[in-house]
Amino acid sequence: MKIFFSHKVEYLYEELAKNLFHAESHPFARRYVAVPSPALKSWLHVSLAKDLGIAAGLHIGYADPILQTIATGSKKSALLTTQ
Repeated sequence: MKIFFSHKVEYLYEELAKNLFHAESHPFARRYVAVPSPALKSWLHVSLAKDLGIAAGLHIGYADPILQTIATGSKKSALLTTQ
């Protein structure tokens, strides 16, 4: 798990796009991204799909459900609890 901190969304987006689908990762690995709002969730999905050409296998949601899903190893997607 990698954590980046910044007050600039542009820097965070660059780091995320660069590290999310790197060559050493398994193509079907689950990728979780925690966001603070529905607007940022939508923007992130659209931006990643546009810039990287893919947004499949990506679970974007709020921190609590995502961390709970990772900690429990639950098969249920964290996205289902945030909608």
